[in-house]
Amino acid sequence: LAPHASISTFPLLLGAVLFGPLAAMPVAVASMLAEPFRPTLRWISYASSRSLTAAAAGLVAFKFVGDGPSELANVVGAACAAALTAQSLDIAFVAVVVRLRGLGTPSSLLSTLSPLLFASIPLYAPVVALLVFGYAHVSPWVLPLFLAPALAAQRSFVLYQHERRLTQDLVAVNERLERANLSFATALVATLDARD
Repeated sequence: LAPHASISTFPLLLGAVLFGPLAAMPVAVASMLAEPFRPTLRWISYASSRSLTAAAAGLVAFKFVGDGPSELANVVGAACAAALTAQSLDIAFVAVVVRLRGLGTPSSLLSTLSPLLFASIPLYAPVVALLVFGYAHVSPWVLPLFLAPALAAQRSFVLYQHERRLTQDLVAVNERLERANLSFATALVATLDARD
C-alpha cells in the first residue's frame, strides 16, 4: 500500500460522469493497466475495487445529469458527487485491506487519507465538469486534446519521482560507504599502531 502518484481517478470520473456506470467500469480497469502492482493477484483485487468504485460513481453521477449533460450546474454537481463517491469508496476499500492484512487500524488510516477525500473534489471535479460539458457542447475532440498533455505530464511526474527516489537511495548508499571507509581507515591505523 505504498503511496504513489496515480492519475487513474481522473479517467474513472470522466467515464462515470460522461458515459455512466457501465462504461466507467472498463475505463477504471483500463486506467489501472500501467500500475505496477505485483503479484498479479494484487493488481486484480485493486482493479476490481476500482471497477466497483467506478460503477458507484457512475450511478451517483447519472442521478445528476440524467439523460445527458445539458446544464453546467448539473455537470458540476455530478462531477463533485462522483469524486466524493469514488474517493470515499477507495478509502473504504483500502481500510478493509489494511484491516484484513493487519497493517494497522482503519481509524489511523482514515485520519491520514481523509484529507485526500476533501482535496479530490476541488482538484478533479472542475476539470471533469468542464471536459464533460465541452465534450457535449463543443466537440468530442476536447478529450484527446486535453488528455494527451495530461498523460504526458503524469508520466513526467512519475519519472521525476522515480529519479528522486533513486537519488535519495544513492545518497544513502554513499553515506554508508563513507562510514565504512572511515571505519576501515580507523581500524587500519589502530592495527599499525598496535604493531609498532
